[in-house]
Amino acid sequence: MTEPDGVIAYPGRTADMADKPRDEMRDYVGRDLLMAKCALITGGDSGIGRAVAVAFAKEGADVAIAYLEENDDALDAYLKAVQLNRNNSEAHYGLGITYSTLGIIDKSIASLREAVRLNPKATGARSELAHSYFLNGQFAESAQEYQTVLAANRDTKTGYRLGFLLLLNRQRAQAMRVYQTMPPADPYAERLKDALDDDAKGGPAKALVSYGDYSLMDDDPIESLAGYRNALKFNPTDPRVLLDIASGLGANREHDEARKVYQTVIAAKPHAEMLSAAHYGLGSDYLELKQYAPAVVELKESVRIDPSSFPPRLDLGKAYAQLNQLNEALAQFKQAEALSEKDAYKMTQVGMAYVDAKQFQRAEATYNNALRINPKYDYAYFYLGKMYNLMHRKPDAMKAYAALKPLDAKLAEKLLKEINQTSASQ
Repeated sequence: MTEPDGVIAYPGRTADMADKPRDEMRDYVGRDLLMAKCALITGGDSGIGRAVAVAFAKEGADVAIAYLEENDDALDAYLKAVQLNRNNSEAHYGLGITYSTLGIIDKSIASLREAVRLNPKATGARSELAHSYFLNGQFAESAQEYQTVLAANRDTKTGYRLGFLLLLNRQRAQAMRVYQTMPPADPYAERLKDALDDDAKGGPAKALVSYGDYSLMDDDPIESLAGYRNALKFNPTDPRVLLDIASGLGANREHDEARKVYQTVIAAKPHAEMLSAAHYGLGSDYLELKQYAPAVVELKESVRIDPSSFPPRLDLGKAYAQLNQLNEALAQFKQAEALSEKDAYKMTQVGMAYVDAKQFQRAEATYNNALRINPKYDYAYFYLGKMYNLMHRKPDAMKAYAALKPLDAKLAEKLLKEINQTSASQ
């Protein structure tokens, strides 16, 4: 069954519609029938949902909306709700969160402050306000709001954030007292302990790097970037901290910012290990962006400074391969193999690079070397089987996956089933 002309892919945005919906209820006159009531409208960002949200707001209700990912439509809906009822604390709250999601932090703060003014007991709005203050680098204001939230609701995540903000405000003793009130085995207590340790070793910038790293693991790019960017505001000079910041920015795909930090480290001319790492970071960033010529320049310099470092040599080979300079690529891969003689993980990484360069015989030998180093290394069996499958050597792929079975039965069964299904369909 085919979709009729004009149907927009789910979930759909108002901006994509040729005929705009009449969802502003311009002719509807409210009579305050829902004064002092709260309403949550699902799908209230656009279409019928927005029309209902607007109508309820005209009737005096405090309206909040729920939606999937259409932040632009949600922004319009919340702005309309605020225009209809300036005292709608839920609309100001939703507007503030939407601005924060869109990275418009100054407007997020203004909207959330208004939500808190209208409803001082709204801990959700106050917590989001504290969060937006942190994103904006206003640490004292953020800590003040988190203190109010924690007094009303002693959850460990709020305690972690408050303790962290106290650290950034150079109130270490108070941060330690917050930590001591938290359950020792709680994950957020462990994070605050890490922040206290990092601050003791390298100051607030190092603590913020740790915060960014944790947020990156939590798949929270906005929070993660705030950690790394706020770390730079403390003007760190330790090249290790700067390299960690650059790496975090690159992991969040903020490549221009990452490259500037790497270049700052290079310009400072630190000792050889850090200088090589800075050139490697810059080169790998270019490699990810498929800018292979500048990647080669930086990675060659990294290898020149530290010939025994495995990652830049492997990436240099990858960059050469992408430039179709196969002899140079193979020379680097061979050197990377020599640096991996006792490391199954690194040897497997070289095998994967050979596969990308379509050097399957070399890849096969390298994967087998990884298994010689560690016969129980599951990733080597996985990638060996994957390569055999790519080469249409299905019996060999099945042998590799069968060898994987004692190490990861669930994955092996899934892979063997896929091969059998593919064979049956041919």
